[in-house]
Amino acid sequence: MTAQTPRERQPGVSAFDRYLRKTYGISEAFYLALLEYQGGVCFICHRKPGRVRLAVDHNHLTGEVRGLVCGRSARDHATGRDYPACNRIIGMAHDSPAFFRRGADYLENPPARRLKERIEAEEIQEMRELIAGTPDDDMTGRDWFDE
Repeated sequence: MTAQTPRERQPGVSAFDRYLRKTYGISEAFYLALLEYQGGVCFICHRKPGRVRLAVDHNHLTGEVRGLVCGRSARDHATGRDYPACNRIIGMAHDSPAFFRRGADYLENPPARRLKERIEAEEIQEMRELIAGTPDDDMTGRDWFDE
């Protein structure tokens, strides 16, 4: 007797379905439903997959499937920009939501802007203190229009 291949043991089940079930505990039908639920795009960057399917992103500690994201870097031919794979970005951030919150804060409110605003506020305060400390014998405190 010869050994049966996985296809012979499970007729009508694709290799992709077997891979998804073994690796992530989901079926190909669930993958396709999730892809449709996400609008057919990477959940993070909203780019449509090219020739390569979107990667299944999952929590490495719990195994929970989170969604579908870009698994390979891509080039936007319309703009010429290169985009890193969203799945790799998540991995480089060690799956840390705090990392992404800090990143969003950094982009929306960069430290250089905050420092500049603080310096400007301190300079304004120093000017106010200088003006407040000026004696009344000069132009401050007088109503020059009524004389």
